[in-house]
Amino acid sequence: MNKLVTFNKVPSGAIFLHEIDPSKINEIVRKHGNSSPISYADLARILGCNKNDIEVHAFANFLYFTLLYLPFKSPLSRKDVAANWLRPNRIKDTHDWINALFTKDGEHKSYIGRVFFKVNNDYLCHPKPHAEIKAYVLDNEFKISTLGMYGPVKTFYKILKSPSPKIPIPKKSGKKIETNVEQLDKLRFLDLATKVKTANGNVYYDVETFQKHFNLCKSFEDFRRRFSCFALKKDFQLQRVILALYFLEKEGKEYATLPCHIRKTRLGIKFNSEKAPPLALYANLGPKAIDNVKEFTHFLGLDYYYFPPTLHRTYGKIALFLACQISTINDLLNLIRQCEGRQTTPSFSTEPHNIHLEKMKVQANFLKQLLTISDAIKIDHTEELVEKLGTYLETRAVGCLINLNLPISGLKPCISNIFVVTMIEPTKEEFVKVVDNFLSKKVNETIYYPYFRFMICRTYGLHRYQFDRIFARSLSTLQTRYLWRFYAVGRPGDASHIISPEVIKAVGRVFDHFKVSTP
Repeated sequence: MNKLVTFNKVPSGAIFLHEIDPSKINEIVRKHGNSSPISYADLARILGCNKNDIEVHAFANFLYFTLLYLPFKSPLSRKDVAANWLRPNRIKDTHDWINALFTKDGEHKSYIGRVFFKVNNDYLCHPKPHAEIKAYVLDNEFKISTLGMYGPVKTFYKILKSPSPKIPIPKKSGKKIETNVEQLDKLRFLDLATKVKTANGNVYYDVETFQKHFNLCKSFEDFRRRFSCFALKKDFQLQRVILALYFLEKEGKEYATLPCHIRKTRLGIKFNSEKAPPLALYANLGPKAIDNVKEFTHFLGLDYYYFPPTLHRTYGKIALFLACQISTINDLLNLIRQCEGRQTTPSFSTEPHNIHLEKMKVQANFLKQLLTISDAIKIDHTEELVEKLGTYLETRAVGCLINLNLPISGLKPCISNIFVVTMIEPTKEEFVKVVDNFLSKKVNETIYYPYFRFMICRTYGLHRYQFDRIFARSLSTLQTRYLWRFYAVGRPGDASHIISPEVIKAVGRVFDHFKVSTP
């Protein structure tokens, strides 16, 4: 029977986890095979408890965190257990669940949630066969709903610049008052604010922690970048979407599509919630949490492109993609060693066949010196490597680490479960090469600028804000290679199709389409 246990944290404190008996997976495979979906009722029979018990939910989340199984039909919820099903994922490749957590070369596979094992008397990131094994998962990560909402950067920046850290929330009245409660609640979710109720019943938010943490930001864009990195590091639901997109990208899927429609232009997009889209299942998040993640695209690291309805499709859809580069430390070290063996440089290809690999080359080239120096300490001093990388990324505000290792005494961090997220921008020369390669195949064709931007952003790992800024700087160089004609036709009413004033100024007129020809 699963149970709730307490562990000592590093450096101090306590952490509450569910203890799992993973040997029950063998019974699941014996009874249901490794290719059939399983329900909470199936798990309950094997575990010897009721399908509504927390033990079943904890075991299901363990199967999900290790990616042995994925949610099927709907995210895993305690409110509607009858709808909870899981489909085989890694387990379908083998009948042995332990083997499913390792590659053919014996390297550790990455997880999507925080899990560790007790093997005999040792704490390990991955299990060993022929041993007494217990698994542990973090209860706090079971949530599929969210608190608060991300939104426009200017809203958070306004809170940052508020003259007082105490922001009162007026009582309900007939007047429409902008309170930004959703964004203040998001700061609470990130442990950057507290909600206080006074003796007379008034409510205010104390954002002193938020203001102190970001008070040294030099500009609006500096705040956008630093807050993006902070949220990616702290928000486990945001991490889960980022990692889901990462795993999908490794499988060759460059973005995830979500059906939606536009409510009103100023309110943006509303997702269709009748059926959970594949990304919501892979990330195991409910509709509000997915909507919240979409709102994070006002920042950096994640972006989307809106496809309006067509004659054959009555609804719109968005393509959510990684506007960043992401790899595990282990994969980066392996790539750098391969390049050193061939005496080559891990540089980005202007015509990528494997987008994930090309993005990893961008990271490896950027971090090569640091990781090469650190490679010698990889085995015995993982903590030192993680600290160096984290400090390097944070001081330059170019990314962060998503560390899925729990801070448990005696548990050595696994570098396959530490993801390096970077928001590296190409140099002007690199950018011109990438754009030139795209345009060389589109000579004399009409090109819709927002779609052209989307195509290059998802290839390199750029956000549309970053792309527009670099494009405006590089246009004069690009105009020496092609003759450009800009004109306006019209665009859908969505933020992902907006062209920044910086680009409009560089072009010299309002436009949304263009055509290039050779001089």
